[in-house]
Amino acid sequence: MCPGQNLVLLLTSATLAALLEEREVHAVGGFEASRPLPSVLDPFGSSLQLRPAAAD
Repeated sequence: MCPGQNLVLLLTSATLAALLEEREVHAVGGFEASRPLPSVLDPFGSSLQLRPAAAD
């Protein structure tokens, strides 16, 4: 086990949380809202797009 594993998980979670405060994430290609997610996702075939968050 890597001694920095928990630190990496903490920093990654904090970075994603900060990013999602200012942006919205949208799936691009391969995903349809009307269908359930597949049991296995291909990380190389999945794409996400970041857009500015909508003003409240």
